[in-house]
Amino acid sequence: MQIINSFELQIFNELIELRRMSEWLHNACKSMALPGPISSNLDLCANEAVANIINYAYKDHVRHEIHLRLELMENQVLSLIIQDGGMPFNPFETLPPTPFDNIENAKIGGLGFI
Repeated sequence: MQIINSFELQIFNELIELRRMSEWLHNACKSMALPGPISSNLDLCANEAVANIINYAYKDHVRHEIHLRLELMENQVLSLIIQDGGMPFNPFETLPPTPFDNIENAKIGGLGFI
């Protein structure tokens, strides 16, 4: 399938960069004439993924690059490709969270398998 439109962005592993990424993503979606709900849902997913990369993929405190590429294919398939040099994460290699019997016994966090 041929790419009919694409946009690229490079950010750094700093949470403040999420705002710049969101603006880029919304502008790119607008340029592709995508509906607002698609843009908003894509932004939510991208924010979750990139925030996890920023928070967990690097053990040092050095500035690292994160590359994003948004592609619209001729068959109307939209892809967001996120590349980083951080530690890989495989959710199938982690233990599931411990279930709780009621809300008072529930721990905060950990339901994202990290």
